[in-house]
Amino acid sequence: MRFARPGSRPSWRRGTALTEAQLRELGSLTKRLYLCFDADAAGQEATLRGMELAVKQGFDVRVVVLPKGQDPADAPDAFAARLGSAESYLHYRVRITLERMPDRQEAFVRAREILAHVEDSPERQEALRYGLLTERDLPFDEIELLGATGSERIDTLVHDLVEASEAAGDVVQGDEVGNAMLSLRSFMFEHVYLGPQVLPEHERARRVVRAIFDALVAEPERLPPGDEELATRVTDYLAGMTDRFALQHAAALGAE
Repeated sequence: MRFARPGSRPSWRRGTALTEAQLRELGSLTKRLYLCFDADAAGQEATLRGMELAVKQGFDVRVVVLPKGQDPADAPDAFAARLGSAESYLHYRVRITLERMPDRQEAFVRAREILAHVEDSPERQEALRYGLLTERDLPFDEIELLGATGSERIDTLVHDLVEASEAAGDVVQGDEVGNAMLSLRSFMFEHVYLGPQVLPEHERARRVVRAIFDALVAEPERLPPGDEELATRVTDYLAGMTDRFALQHAAALGAE
């Protein structure tokens, strides 16, 4: 199979082996790599092997997942659309781990081991959430109404807000959509945000915040100028950090 996106150079593989030498050659052209093998067990193993090699060489790896029984050469005209929905390396790695292990708790432990040595990123957070819940675990009625993806749910909420507000003459959410969102929110707090599986992440967050706070108190010259007490200035500065910035800052301090 041969495929190229606009402005890119095409590349192809025959068989299921992807070697370090081939990756070095690809590395001179790009650092974004899409892997797509057959959807059978052999193809899955080939994807995992190729992924691990590519990640070690610094590639941003995406996996194009095919329906079972389909070959990458099938329906080539529709292949470009599949690139847009390709899974990140971490999401695919965690998903395959969960699907292969019958014991859910053991699978979660294994997924955390995979993620433990990975720098924090949106892809890591997505994979971590997937390790806590899969699509089949989500409440069916709420997902059916609001949408299967985050973008679909935002779209539903925004449209409902506009329509309900226009009808009410005030800014309001419709009862049906609003109640479904509150129900889904309660579910997520119980099973994800405050669930026992994420306690290590809570401790990690405390450790990161404490390390940054102590470092800034010790070196207040790093802070923006201000007249408030030092502790207040540090707290305000911390409150303005994104998760990614805070983790990177803590890592630089050796506290991550």
